[in-house]
Amino acid sequence: MDLREKLIRQFWAFFDQRKFESVRSLLHEEFELIWETTEEIFPSRDALINVNRDYPGN
Repeated sequence: MDLREKLIRQFWAFFDQRKFESVRSLLHEEFELIWETTEEIFPSRDALINVNRDYPGN
C-alpha cells in the first residue's frame, strides 16, 4: 500500500470514527470539493466535515 492509499484510508477511517478534527488535519486550509454525482459544492474543509458530522441526522 502506498502513501496515497494509506492517507485515503485514514481519511475515511477518521470519518467513520467521527474524529472530525483529525479529518481537518488531512485537508489543505484552502480545500474545496465539487461532488461530481450531485454537483454539490463544499467550499471549505469545514463544510465537508459538517455535512459528514450531520449525516444521517442523528
